[in-house]
Amino acid sequence: MINTEDTYICVKAVEVGTRVHYQPKHYGKDKWENGIIKEIPKHATESQMHSVRVVYNCGDDWDNYMNYTSALTHKRDLFLGWKEVDESAQDTKEDNDPYEDYYEHW
Repeated sequence: MINTEDTYICVKAVEVGTRVHYQPKHYGKDKWENGIIKEIPKHATESQMHSVRVVYNCGDDWDNYMNYTSALTHKRDLFLGWKEVDESAQDTKEDNDPYEDYYEHW
């Protein structure tokens, strides 16, 4: 099974090429890594399945992800889909900078 935010689905429902994001609990809500499933090991179809192979860093060359090294990743840390940076949330943080007045004086 692989997480979809708070829901789990069966690994048999995903395939090579599925977009995922890695977000273990120690990362918190503001940190994650996007990736693509490169391989579902043979043992993954068994009830003891614990991990899949995921490509995370390919310099935005996602069309050629199969040419990149993958990491064996535990299912508990994977969520379906890619996560995007919330630009509006970042703008809000910058707009509400508590030190804004301080910076303007320099």
